[in-house]
Amino acid sequence: MHQVRILLDSGSQISAITTDCATRLGLKRNKSHVEVVGLSQQPVSKVKGVTQCDFFPLQSEQPRFKANNVIILSQITGSMPTCSLPATVRTRYQHLVLADPEFDQPGTVDMLIGGDLYPMVLQSKADIIHTPGLPSAMHTNLGWIIVGSIKDSTALPLMSLTISTVPVLNETLQRFWNCSSTLDHRRRTMRGVVL
Repeated sequence: MHQVRILLDSGSQISAITTDCATRLGLKRNKSHVEVVGLSQQPVSKVKGVTQCDFFPLQSEQPRFKANNVIILSQITGSMPTCSLPATVRTRYQHLVLADPEFDQPGTVDMLIGGDLYPMVLQSKADIIHTPGLPSAMHTNLGWIIVGSIKDSTALPLMSLTISTVPVLNETLQRFWNCSSTLDHRRRTMRGVVL
């Protein structure tokens, strides 16, 4: 069993893992022919393959869920959070069993859970603790997570991560040419019948 830092992003169309994390976990890599794009449809990174793995909370082996088609990337994002959070956040939620005990310190993101796996993380009736001026705490199948913004956080560097996959250009062109040649063949056949 290995501990990894996961970023939850319900807006992402994929789930991903870093090459380093996949190697550390000894995960089998399979070839993949997808391109990953982010904000403004800009290419994000070269896909290093696809893999699968099991998830379970840090404190127990249940509940457990399987992730298939996790895309392997050299890097997912920069350190998260981008800077240390105020001590008041840790103090406020110190009584909770956290999914990431170091949530308030910048660290490498090993994995991204996107919209494809996000529902598996959520509980059917999640407890949420709201505190004015601080991020909220939400109970998930992986433990308590801290989500939201900090009051007066304008000095913090901002980071946004939304990614999706697009078919590789070669595959798209191949489908186009297949359709085009089928249409040409039909036109020639129809001309022969009409004449």
